[in-house]
Parts: sequence; C-alpha cells; structure tokens
Amino acid sequence: MESSNKSLLAELNDNNIRGINNESIASGTLSFKIFDNIKKLYLIRDFWICKQWQHYTDYDYYIDIVSNEKGVIRPCVIAAYENGNPIFLLIGVIREKDYRLKIGYKPLWKIKTRYLEIMYGGVLGEQSLSVCKGTIKFVKKILSNEKLDYVLFKELDINSPLNKAIKKFGGKLSTSKFDISNPHLYMDFPDSFKTFLETKTGKKRRKIKSIGNRLEEDFKGRFELNLYSELKDIDTIMNDIDAVASNTYQDKLGVAFVNDSETEETIKYELNRNRLLAWILYIDGKPIAYATGLIYRNAFLGSKMGFLYEYNYYRPGSYLMLQQIIYLCESNIVNRLDFGFGDTEWKRDYNTSTQIESNVYIYSMNPKGFVLNLMGTFNRITLLLYRNLSKRFESIRKIKKKSRDTLRKS
Repeated sequence: MESSNKSLLAELNDNNIRGINNESIASGTLSFKIFDNIKKLYLIRDFWICKQWQHYTDYDYYIDIVSNEKGVIRPCVIAAYENGNPIFLLIGVIREKDYRLKIGYKPLWKIKTRYLEIMYGGVLGEQSLSVCKGTIKFVKKILSNEKLDYVLFKELDINSPLNKAIKKFGGKLSTSKFDISNPHLYMDFPDSFKTFLETKTGKKRRKIKSIGNRLEEDFKGRFELNLYSELKDIDTIMNDIDAVASNTYQDKLGVAFVNDSETEETIKYELNRNRLLAWILYIDGKPIAYATGLIYRNAFLGSKMGFLYEYNYYRPGSYLMLQQIIYLCESNIVNRLDFGFGDTEWKRDYNTSTQIESNVYIYSMNPKGFVLNLMGTFNRITLLLYRNLSKRFESIRKIKKKSRDTLRKS
C-alpha cells in the first residue's frame, strides 16, 4: 500500500498535469492542477465518484461526452488540493461555439468563440470561501493562458459560495450582469402516493385526481400506457418517441428528441445500466405522447417529454407526469424526483423544494471578451423585459402561443 501511494504522488507531480499554482490558506497550502487529458483523469477518479451527485457529470458519462460529443475540443477538469489531497473539483470541457446576439429565438449576429464550460453538477467538494476565492483566481489565469473567450458556469446555485466568490473576485468588468434566475424544482417522495395527496389542499387533490378523466371518457379501452426499461425495447423506444417528437414545436427549435445513431447509443448505454425509464402513451396503437427519465443514485432525473398537440385537450403531458410520480412513489426505487430545468404550472403542483440557479459568466479581459459581455448583457436584459411584460400582458402570451402553433403546423 505504501509503495502504491508513493507511485500515485509521483504521478500527481507529472509534468503532463498542468497549471500548478500555490495559494496560502489558514489550514495549509492550496494548489491547483488542470487535467486536460482523459488518460490522467483516473488520478482523481475516486474523489470524483465519491462526490458526484448529478448524471451530467457522472465520471463514466463525462468520459463518453469528451470522447464523442460534437463541439467538445478536450476535457478541462480543475482540481484544488490541500496538503496534497484533492478537496474540490470543477468539471468542465473546452468547446467551440457561435455566441449569438439575439432577441428571443431570432439571432441578429454571431461570433465564433472558444470557451470553458463548467458543466451542470460539475462543482464537487469543499466550497469554503478560501477555496472558492483561490479557484476563481486560478480560473481567470486559465482564461488568459488558454486564450479562451469566456468561462460559463452552467446553472449555478445562486446561493452557493462559488457564485458569491465569482461575483466578489471575478472582476467587475469581466463577470456577467443581469444573470437570469431559474427555479429548479424537486419533489421529495413520501412513503406512498396516498401520503403525498394528503399533504395537498382539497382543491389540489381534486385537480390531480381529475387528470386522465378526459382520456378515460373519450378513449375508454382505446388508450394504453407502456413503460420500457430494457435493451430489447430499443427499437420501440427510438421509433415511437420519434413519431411524437418529430411533430412537436420543440423539434422545429432543435431541442427535441433526435432519432440518430448518437442518441441510440446514449439510450443503449443507459438501458445497459438499468437507469433509463421511458413511458409512451398510445391511442388506438398510435404513439401520442412520451416521457423519459434516468435513475441516478437516489434520484429520478426527468429528461424529455412531448406530445402531439392535436391531443392537447386531453392533457397527455400531465397524465404522463402523474403516472411517473405514482410509479416512483410506490416502487420506492428513488427518494427524489428532479424535474429538470424550467418552471411550469404542472411542476409546481408536485414540487416540495426549489433551488434557484443561473448561468454565470466570466469573460476574458480583452476587446473580444468586452464585446461578448455586452452581447450577453443585451440578451439577458431583453429576456428579462420579455418575461416581465408577458406576465403583465395577455396579448404577449397569445403571441408566444401563436408562434408555437405556427411552428407545430410547419
């Protein structure tokens, strides 16, 4: 055991692991290393796996993303060490992407950029003020040394010490302004669905229980809900979900399920690990709605959902959500449902806790970084204005609905 520890320490000091920097802190010496080579990631694998909590930054999933996902140039994992031991990680990738100036969905101008993305769930370990301060100073050095345009922290908890450190030490001219706050909703499961209903008001209980009534009245004996979770179901999952997803407005925006080899390999990967659950709703044998999600540790991560708009009157999305919750409550396979990004009324019907998150940026201190910061500020201000106006004026909500309907019909 002693010889193996010496070997590990020798590898940690390998010159191929770049960016060593020392900071003096109260409890000892804080140092940083950049892991930009997949072959070296095993050196922090045990600490990573011990601390990981989100599927997006699962160690094995991350390796797959870095190896196969389009737009990813290379890994970039930042590790903080105290007295030679890892205590904090930022899990990220270097990407190339067009940065767009836009109003709503309409792009006005774009600039090609190279940036570091700290992925969602990629903040692992100790978040003391001293560690976060040292980390932000080191990230700013990476921006300069790697000639990157900006660093993006994906959906960071706005109340986290890291976010506070970014705002305090990231630099007034280089950190993003008017960050868009997004509620991330969760449901903590009781011992049964009956117990859950007992926590709701009478009005809420009646609303939840009424879901599915229209389906039952108009399609009694003609609708069917199937749950798929095995590799033998791969063709059904791919084809039947695609039959729905390709006819949704999300498909026109490029954010729906995509029936291609990359998606199929991802689904096979999750099915092989007994993590994927896919519900598909049929009427007269025709798929009209779907919902998928992943079991990860003690949580179920809601992923994709869609339905044919011609069946909107029957609330198929709400029906699928209810069936998911009943199944997860009664099966006791997880203790929490993560509703994913975005806030909707049907999520609020079930959520028991909320975390406020936001994309946060640190831009490079050069002319290009200054321009990108201005573009990002413009995008966020226009989005905030739109959100505030849409809450006040029914006409704006109608325009939004009409634009979605137009996309569906096209």
